[in-house]
Amino acid sequence: MFRGGVPVPSSQLETSTTYEVRVQVWNNSLEAPVVHMPVRLSFLDFGIGAQAIAIGDAFADVGVKGSTSQPGLVSIPWTTPATPGHFCLQALLDPIDDLDFTNNLGQENTDVAQATSPAEFTFTLRNDTRRPRRYR
Repeated sequence: MFRGGVPVPSSQLETSTTYEVRVQVWNNSLEAPVVHMPVRLSFLDFGIGAQAIAIGDAFADVGVKGSTSQPGLVSIPWTTPATPGHFCLQALLDPIDDLDFTNNLGQENTDVAQATSPAEFTFTLRNDTRRPRRYR
């Protein structure tokens, strides 16, 4: 995430603020470059059964593996939700053809909070072990 060209940690985003999401796109083919491939950015709310909420699309040109044209880079603006919470950003590569369509989704977990110091979040924590654990 970037704001005004300055990197911002994904865990320190503010509500109702526009950030630049930069997506790196890699091509694993040694023979076929990718031209004008759609990159679709969306986000999921934290929880079960979340639906993808579209943010925007961009197009990437990516050279063959090992070339100087890797990675392909795209930037898509995202205005964070007005409601604080945990959101999963997802970048879906949508090529016309691919040998493996199962590896075209990238994800970044983000935390969006009101601008306060310190930012506070509530979430469920579960211990699946038989031993007591202390989490901080």
